[in-house]
Amino acid sequence: MLVILTKEGLLSFWIGSESEANPPLFWQILNKISHFAPEKIVELTQKLFMSMVKFLSCFGRYVIMKSAKENPPLFLKAGTPTQKGRYMKEQRIKQIEQYIGSREMATVPELVAHFGVSVNTIRRDLDSLQADGKIEKIYGGARIAAQPETSSDPLMAYHERRGKHSAQKNALAGKTAEYISEEDTIFIDTGTSTVPLLQHLDRFHHITIVTNSIYVLLAALEYPNFTVIGLPGIIKNKTASLVGDPCLEMLEHYHIQKAFMACTAFSLEHGATNSSLEELTIKQKVMEKSRKRYLLVDSSKFDHAALLTFAKGSDFDAVFTDQEPSAKYVEYFREHGVELVLSEK
Repeated sequence: MLVILTKEGLLSFWIGSESEANPPLFWQILNKISHFAPEKIVELTQKLFMSMVKFLSCFGRYVIMKSAKENPPLFLKAGTPTQKGRYMKEQRIKQIEQYIGSREMATVPELVAHFGVSVNTIRRDLDSLQADGKIEKIYGGARIAAQPETSSDPLMAYHERRGKHSAQKNALAGKTAEYISEEDTIFIDTGTSTVPLLQHLDRFHHITIVTNSIYVLLAALEYPNFTVIGLPGIIKNKTASLVGDPCLEMLEHYHIQKAFMACTAFSLEHGATNSSLEELTIKQKVMEKSRKRYLLVDSSKFDHAALLTFAKGSDFDAVFTDQEPSAKYVEYFREHGVELVLSEK
């Protein structure tokens, strides 16, 4: 029972399901214990609480309102859970799945604003989608569920990729190191193009390195005078990296001066791409938290695309590669103010 107090008296409401009681019989009991307000107050209250009646329709409830001058009482039946409430919930969850799928990821505030429901409702819907394997909840939102890697876009193990084009990558790293200064705070990405950077930092007395690369952390042991920050997370074997929500949470605390990023492939149409969904969000967060952003990409990766885009070409301050790419890339970089740096001239 819901009892509302007014200056003129009490208004009594009964809320229940069809199986819980016989509304007319229940009203006979309620009639003996309730105080009644004047008719005008009841009429006003009925209007104000019509929105409540509509809300209760989602749960298959009955509402009875009674005044001293109303006979018989107003009796409203408002649908069943399977017909309205459940249908609306299923439709919303389906739309949320489609929304996240079209954008690859979405934040909770973004979903709340788009669907016009509460934070708790969105979180329950995300729990439902995650239980069905449709999405994966991440810090502050959700992303599409990781799909099994296919032969059309395989992610090779790190040790298999490390030996490919090693001479070009080492020369590329040497050129890139020229853009690092004493006391810089830098991020070194996972990838076979960025790890060789450590071999070219022995001229510095002190720099701060932030990384989620296991190989960078191991190589940094040779530099006890450096401050090395390893992001916490779960080990991903194929990329020899640490991934997961703890990495994203820790990155929120850092202000990175220069980020040196790697990619699986690069094209004008798709930008810088990679094949790991777990690393995608980390790369995007690093791009967001860094003042200067540099991409290291050897010439073999141009005009290709992997599964996921983490940045457009124009998002970088400079692109480092081993030889000059085709004219369309040179023109694109010039138009967007991106410095093109070649390790071989």
